Amino acid sequence: IVLVISILFFRDQKEKKMIQSYIKQLTEEKVTVDDEIGKQLETRVATYQEIMGKLKQTIEIDTIFQNPEQMQQQVATHQTMLQEMEQQLALFQIDSIASLFEPKYRQQISYIRKKYEESKFYQKIEDLEEQLKKEKQRDEDITAFSSYLLNQVNNWKYFDSVLYYEKEEVGNMLKEYQSKLSFQTPIQHGVLSYTTAHIPIFMYHGVSDHVWGNASLFVSPSDFEQQMKYLSENGYTPLFMHEIEHLDNSVQKPVVITFDDGNLDVYKEAYPILKKYNIKATVFIISGYGDGVYSMTHDQAKELSDSGLISIQSHTVSHEKLANLSESEIEAQLRDSKNTLEQLTGKSVHTVAYPIGSYDKRVIEIAKKYYQYGVLMGGGTAYIHPDMSDFEIKRIGIFRNDSLSYFKSMCETAKR
Repeated sequence: IVLVISILFFRDQKEKKMIQSYIKQLTEEKVTVDDEIGKQLETRVATYQEIMGKLKQTIEIDTIFQNPEQMQQQVATHQTMLQEMEQQLALFQIDSIASLFEPKYRQQISYIRKKYEESKFYQKIEDLEEQLKKEKQRDEDITAFSSYLLNQVNNWKYFDSVLYYEKEEVGNMLKEYQSKLSFQTPIQHGVLSYTTAHIPIFMYHGVSDHVWGNASLFVSPSDFEQQMKYLSENGYTPLFMHEIEHLDNSVQKPVVITFDDGNLDVYKEAYPILKKYNIKATVFIISGYGDGVYSMTHDQAKELSDSGLISIQSHTVSHEKLANLSESEIEAQLRDSKNTLEQLTGKSVHTVAYPIGSYDKRVIEIAKKYYQYGVLMGGGTAYIHPDMSDFEIKRIGIFRNDSLSYFKSMCETAKR
């Protein structure tokens, strides 16, 4: 009897030791036991790791404003994936894990259940189930939010990475969803209805006394500072390009400051002056340039964009005369520049400045696929109104020999 009890006891201890080894390896997510149970546990660990990988494929909520309807389609696909993951999780329930051991450890089922329930891996599975529940709820909230956006399509506007609203009740709902879904897109009150205004859009190239190439394109830093000081001290409101069509009534003297080419001196000379007077400006970058000698580097352009004071927009890839190119070449210049700059800044690139002012009907039609505005090299003060040609917006060139009195006279054309 003693011998039988001893044999049973040692066999029981041996089985428990093996079970503990299985559970420990399961917790470490690396099963090395090369028997039938070990192989099945290893397969389940691989399934768990696959689920964890898929769980990272969450919906990027900040893209919802670009296409709410498309977001609903993404959510539907994501929900299908979550349902599959829920089904796979059944493999990790206590009875399912315990059943793997039954053929060999029939007497130890209650012990297996107990040890598995105490294991860190079981806690991971419970945490994973909770994460899945949260993801499902988030998907439902995103679907509801996208439906709200579609229903209120005329009461909000997404531009230059900012979400604008005019009605307070809409703003409150947007902020409620922002809190619920934790998206980072800034929400601001703005005017959504079109307004009419005469806006001088100033075109600069360089700001430096160290000139190269066409010297007339380089305004001296001292003259530039006088001009920006004048704007600051005389009630002018500098705007970004996307703000020109939706102006609050308080803006009576709107202006836009733009720079073509993305010269290095804009970063070194103009930017500190703009910062000094807190003046917004738009820099049209040639995306294929960036040598840090004549043109600012992409890192410097990103720094300007991150400041919130500078909007980085497109001046094509390589500054070709667009009207001289084939349609496929025009498309590549406009498309690739936009893609490069949006990846660089993480912000919307919505305006193109035609290099050397070269454009035709083909250029405009292709530009409409990628941009909201196209600006010319000259033409005078822009007249902003609902029926204007968004791709032939006039600008006023400011050059090295232009006097401050001339600059002031051009400013005075701003009116509402």
